[in-house]
Amino acid sequence: MPQRAIGLAPYNHQMNPHQSLRGQTHVPANNLHRLVLLRGTAHFGLAAVVVVAHWLLGLAVPLGLPLIILGVMVIDNASAWRLTQHIDSVSRPRFLRHLLVDIAGLTALLYVTGGHANPFASLYLLPLAVAASTLPARDTGTLALASVACYTALMFWNIPLAHSPAMAHDSFNLHLFGMWGSFVLAAGVMAFFVAAMAEELREREEVLALAREAALRDQQVVALGALAAGAAHELGTPLSSMTVLVDELSERCPDEPAVQDDLALLKSQVLRCRESLGRVLAAGGELRGEGAGVGNTEHLLRQTLERFKALRSDHPVRVAWAKPPPGPDLVIEETLIQSVISLLNNAADASPQPIGIEIDWDVRWLHLSIRDEGPGVSADLLPHLGRRGVSGKPSGHGLGLFLAQSVIRRMGGELALEFSRGHGSCARVTLPVLAPAAAREMSHASEDGHGIAPIVG
Repeated sequence: MPQRAIGLAPYNHQMNPHQSLRGQTHVPANNLHRLVLLRGTAHFGLAAVVVVAHWLLGLAVPLGLPLIILGVMVIDNASAWRLTQHIDSVSRPRFLRHLLVDIAGLTALLYVTGGHANPFASLYLLPLAVAASTLPARDTGTLALASVACYTALMFWNIPLAHSPAMAHDSFNLHLFGMWGSFVLAAGVMAFFVAAMAEELREREEVLALAREAALRDQQVVALGALAAGAAHELGTPLSSMTVLVDELSERCPDEPAVQDDLALLKSQVLRCRESLGRVLAAGGELRGEGAGVGNTEHLLRQTLERFKALRSDHPVRVAWAKPPPGPDLVIEETLIQSVISLLNNAADASPQPIGIEIDWDVRWLHLSIRDEGPGVSADLLPHLGRRGVSGKPSGHGLGLFLAQSVIRRMGGELALEFSRGHGSCARVTLPVLAPAAAREMSHASEDGHGIAPIVG
């Protein structure tokens, strides 16, 4: 059974994890959805209480006015439910308005059913609990003042409940029973809402952790880029000197074929180093997207394999296309090609057996799998692969995998590694593909000096 070691997706979340309640202007729609469920439960419970009090307990509770008030509240709740079906967030004032409607509706309901003496007056706390967990302190304070003002007004203006003569001696017990019902209703809906909010807070903490990890990784990549650029500048002079020395040695030994062959090989290796350093310097100051091109999958694979075979000419590679080439278009950057080469190098280091490349795609994603027949890695190392300084090779530093992971994530893709002890490993690269219209638009933009240039090949 293969074990997944890495599964890193790009950071993309609708919620801004760094946004506090004080600075927010909108509330996520899922909070409004939970409020709709909470209100619906409360409306059903209050309607049941009114009916039971009128028909079973003998209280002179008028059915008409309470049910009309509840009907208006249900209509407002239905409009809120419809709103949640079409938006991702709701403005903070609108969310506050829904809570103020609840306060007003509860006040009207209590006014016609005994005022402050009604045991269900404690339901004023429900909108406050919701506001405290979703809105800034200023809005919560506004709602608290409205609740206190309404409850205070009910102490002076209300329609008292009249008890039937048969139930007069049990009025205190009925009040206690009403307090129990109010507590059960409030506890149920508050537990639901608070539990849901706690789950959302846990998700927010996870998003924050991912964002911090991504920021730290980006800082490390920038630092490595700066070091690479500095090293490239420093190595330029020694490589130039080596080129001159090789030419001089070649002129001194024109009649020694073996020496000439060795010098030719040495010069080709020096030139390859200079080309690699040139690519580092050329890409060092580029922003994302600059120097990139739009090309098909076959072109990406051809460029990658040409450079890989120049490095590891003795290592065979087998390519399997799930669908006929050339495959979909995608954005091709120098860093992406280098990342795939790094994964191929890891596979070549793991086993002398041929490397297997499998290519598949759908309308949104390109799936590139690189398989080797190596020994795999230990279970203790699995959770740490992909971090800087962690490698499955005795002499490795993990930089290749670390940078490949960062590049693929930056391009909106995902890198996942799977290992089976004794049965090799598989690096799965998932990259977003470009729709034909998007590819044409980016190519046309490049003709005006903007956008990404097309790659022909």
